[in-house]
Amino acid sequence: PCKVIEEYLRTYAIGEETSFDFSDVRKREGSGAIQFKRVEFLEPSGKRKQLIRSGDAVTLRLHFLSRKNIPEPHFGIDVFTEFGTKVTTLHTWNTGFYIPYLGEGEGYMDVRVDFLNLMPGRYYLSLQLEGVGPVHYDVLDRCAYFDVEASDYYKSGRGIEGRYGIVFLPCKWKLNSHEEQTDVNRCCVAD
Repeated sequence: PCKVIEEYLRTYAIGEETSFDFSDVRKREGSGAIQFKRVEFLEPSGKRKQLIRSGDAVTLRLHFLSRKNIPEPHFGIDVFTEFGTKVTTLHTWNTGFYIPYLGEGEGYMDVRVDFLNLMPGRYYLSLQLEGVGPVHYDVLDRCAYFDVEASDYYKSGRGIEGRYGIVFLPCKWKLNSHEEQTDVNRCCVAD
C-alpha cells in the first residue's frame, strides 16, 4: 500500500510551481534600492523541489538585486493560509541573523526550514526587504504560493490530511495502562 500512496502523491508533482520570477512585477512597495528577483523552493541538496509535503525539509532561495551598498538589511517572509490567516513570519531580524551590509549586485539568501509543520493546503508568501529606521526597500504582498501535499509521515498507509487543521505536530503515542495493554495483546493472539 505504501508504494501506491507514493505513486498517487507523485502525480501531484507535475505542474507544481516551485519557482516564481518577480522581474515584471509592478505592484511592489519600497524605494527599490534592493529588489527581489525570484524565489525558488529547493531540496536540502540544493536541487529544485518538485513536491512539497507535510514534514519535509525545504529551502527557500530568495534572489535579489542590490543597486547600491545597503547597511544592515533585513529579509522577511510572511506565510498565509489561502483564507488570509497569517501562519508565521520568518525574519532575519527576529532570528538574530545580522547582515552588516549588502554590496551592490545580485545575490541570494537561503532560508532553510528543517521540518515543514504545515498540513496539506495552499499557502501564500509575502516578502520584505527592509532596513534600519524602518526603511522599506521592497515589499511584495502574496507574490508566491506553494502547495503542501499529504504525506505518509508515520508510514501507516494513511496520509496527513488538511481536514485536521493547518499545523502538523508530529507525535508518538504510548499506552501505560496494564489493563488496557492486556486487552490489546489479547486481540492480537491467534486462537
